[in-house]
Amino acid sequence: TVTDTMGNADSATLPPNSNATSCLSSLYVRWAEQAGMRVVPIPFESSDDQLMWYFSRVNGVLLTGGIILDTLPLRQAYMEKVQTMLNYTVQQNALGDEFVLWGTCQGFEMLHVAAAGGDWNVLQTNYTGMEPRMLPLIFYPNATNSPNVLLSDAPESILGILSGENSTLNFHSKGVNTLVYEPGSSLYNADIADFFTPLSQSIDTSDQHFISAAEAKNANVYAIQFHPEKPPYDFSSGMINHDLDTLAVSSYFSFFLRSQLQQNLHAFDSDMQGNQYTIENYPVVDVGYGVQYYFI
Repeated sequence: TVTDTMGNADSATLPPNSNATSCLSSLYVRWAEQAGMRVVPIPFESSDDQLMWYFSRVNGVLLTGGIILDTLPLRQAYMEKVQTMLNYTVQQNALGDEFVLWGTCQGFEMLHVAAAGGDWNVLQTNYTGMEPRMLPLIFYPNATNSPNVLLSDAPESILGILSGENSTLNFHSKGVNTLVYEPGSSLYNADIADFFTPLSQSIDTSDQHFISAAEAKNANVYAIQFHPEKPPYDFSSGMINHDLDTLAVSSYFSFFLRSQLQQNLHAFDSDMQGNQYTIENYPVVDVGYGVQYYFI
């Protein structure tokens, strides 16, 4: 099983003599690999034709967290690629090809902007105390029931940890206000509400509510504002929990993603071809505290 990621390179940590245009944190790689997935990075500068080449050979795309939204020259170019990914995923799912699109943190935010037709105003930019902060989820009614998928098969123990403990790691100042999903609100966005089902919300240190998990109504598109990939491997802050319950939550989401990826039959033309594109072919730089960056 293969999942893809996309990120922009940080010139401050580029390897010597590197022409890389993209980078990927090892946290996502380890999180995917511990559930038996293989990782193939999609270069940031990929054309639409190149994206389609990748999409036909992989089972899904993971849009990582990051800081592209803070870099104006890059964010529109990235948004166009995310829109292409979302359109492809919806189209393929409608045809019975269960391709998967997953967004974490910035990826969550980008998917909401894409679902809103490129409207950046759906993002609120003043969430406080989230760099980082462990929080519980507040489930929406029926969030853990079918036809919703992300949480409907979660063991009661995992649901209890998610709702009763500070078990999700938040590292963001932007987010989607819960009012975006509420008809009659000045922030209501019908395009988002038609496309996504909100599953949970969380609350920042200023008592502002934000959507923390959502999934598409009619496609394999999943979006989470929090970071399940960090607690097992990131030791950069004492605010990051590493207890067994938090690690169980992390594993639940990685194995869930794997289960969704296995529902389509996309594959490289050969094992040899696939091996040429996997993440281990790219240079890696250690940035400390258990984190490395791959440069593509």
